[in-house]
Amino acid sequence: MRKEAKAISEKNIILWALLSGFIATLVMNLAMFILKVKLGVPIIHELIAERFFPSTAEPRYSIYGILIHLALGILGGFSFTYLVSKTKIKRLIVAIVLYSIFLWVIFSALGLPILGFGFFGKYLAGIPLTSEAAFLVYYILFGLTLYPFTAALKK
Repeated sequence: MRKEAKAISEKNIILWALLSGFIATLVMNLAMFILKVKLGVPIIHELIAERFFPSTAEPRYSIYGILIHLALGILGGFSFTYLVSKTKIKRLIVAIVLYSIFLWVIFSALGLPILGFGFFGKYLAGIPLTSEAAFLVYYILFGLTLYPFTAALKK
């Protein structure tokens, strides 16, 4: 009976971690749409769609780019929430900020070149520094959205 209770608990942790990634990605997308309107900063799933699905009628709003971004966001949120729930990290907010910066660096140093926009967005339209600053804000918001989910599991 005790083994069965542990399996249910593990299942709940996994579902909670998946939910944290989903919600964090939705918050990140909301920030992207706001900064797109206010500053003209590109939206990440638009960049994905433009690179991988250029033959679609309107690649900027391709559902495939949105789905890829959502899947990656869920994976990123799940990874952090699940792994941190299994560790004895004392300063959760520091871990979240470091994880957010880590994701931003990975995206900027690997993701953007794969998408054809160069190392740290060198070939992004407009001022790449503005886009990179906005991307960092997106990732910090993503991480901060994970905080309540992870903190709840740490209790």
